[in-house]
Amino acid sequence: MPVILDPDGYDLWLDPGMRDAGAASDLLKPYDARLMRCHPVSTRINYVGNDDEEWSAPVELARFRVVSSRIRTRRAP
Repeated sequence: MPVILDPDGYDLWLDPGMRDAGAASDLLKPYDARLMRCHPVSTRINYVGNDDEEWSAPVELARFRVVSSRIRTRRAP
């Protein structure tokens, strides 16, 4: 899972002069899943050329009708 840094750790994480691996390691803690949110996004996210905020905007999923079909299988002789 990717690391999600607490905003209080941004400056330390991004400090190019920081050489304390222990301090950096202390920032790598599991993020509270109760604080996370998820939503479907556009397939625009699949293309690196789409470098804008639109790719991460929530989208409404299309509703699909499920059609059942029978699958024929042969029995072994």
